[in-house]
Amino acid sequence: MVTTNVGDDFDEVERNLEWLEQLESLQARSASERAAFEVAEYVMKLRGAVLALAGTRTIDELDATTDTDTAQLVAELRDEGDNDQWNSRIRPALLKTDA
Repeated sequence: MVTTNVGDDFDEVERNLEWLEQLESLQARSASERAAFEVAEYVMKLRGAVLALAGTRTIDELDATTDTDTAQLVAELRDEGDNDQWNSRIRPALLKTDA
């Protein structure tokens, strides 16, 4: 005759549910971190594309053919390089690093 203790079974189910909740939380955090890295990678590619498309045109030429915001962005990318807002504030906050 096999007897089971309902209390033990309930405790086991409760532990398994807690474990599943922790696993789901880890999976969600991992997906969020992965998405942040993909965003950062995409922005870095866009930055390179902006500079490539700007070519050797001066900021005044870009301002005349695009708009002031675009010309200013190109100027920042050219002048500040790795010390611009993206690299100094935005990317580290997105990736939660000091880099």
